Amino acid sequence: MELLLEIVKYTLPALIVFITAYVLLKTLLDSDQQRRRHELNVSNQKITTPLRLKAYERLVLYLERISPNSILPRTLKADMSSVQLQRMLIRTIREEFEHNLSQQVYISSKAWNATIAAKENMTKMVNMTAARVHAQEGKKLGAEFAKIMLEAVMDMKENPTTTAIEIVKKEAQEMFG
Repeated sequence: MELLLEIVKYTLPALIVFITAYVLLKTLLDSDQQRRRHELNVSNQKITTPLRLKAYERLVLYLERISPNSILPRTLKADMSSVQLQRMLIRTIREEFEHNLSQQVYISSKAWNATIAAKENMTKMVNMTAARVHAQEGKKLGAEFAKIMLEAVMDMKENPTTTAIEIVKKEAQEMFG
């Protein structure tokens, strides 16, 4: 019995010291790991925030460039037929989109889907205008095509590109607060 008491007398304090040291070291290591994670997040944000902002800027620029008020004057050339203008508009919308495909990595699905919807709606608008123009008698010039398309845009409640721009801008503003 005396031997057992002697063993407990030496073991119990050692066990208490061991448990105390374990808890302190675990707490210290956990807080150090949290600090390192926080530092990593901060350094990642320093890298990704400018990339995300650039993505938002590029998408807004893309959407502005494919809006009817911008794309028609830029694309329409003198004596261009309506068929040529239709092809050129579709090609321009697609090329600009392909040039900005990588931006989807930096933005939300909602903003990307709005961009895709704007692209598809602009393509539909071009094709619907072409169908209206081609249904009329005679060979039409691109200027008449542009006029009919702009009139169609004016009759719309909302321009498809404007809606997408608002979504992208709102998301970019949410990054700051």
